[in-house]
Amino acid sequence: GEMRPQGGPGAGQWLGRMSYGFPRFTPFTEITWSEALSRSLRAGVRLGRYGAPVYVELAGSRRRQGAGEAGYRLDLYGRIRVP
Repeated sequence: GEMRPQGGPGAGQWLGRMSYGFPRFTPFTEITWSEALSRSLRAGVRLGRYGAPVYVELAGSRRRQGAGEAGYRLDLYGRIRVP
């Protein structure tokens, strides 16, 4: 896992990422926090490695902009690279 600031000096945005890799299956969680702009939580699973010929990611997320209501998403991303 990692926790690091994002953006330039004084940007006030942090990204936290944690994952645990099994041979072809990697559960993950990502948290992004910005002092005034937004907060988001994203969790899911990756099948395959990012640079592999076949890669699939399924993730759910919750994002909140400022004091507004939270929004929810379910994303499915995949890639097949043909030689």
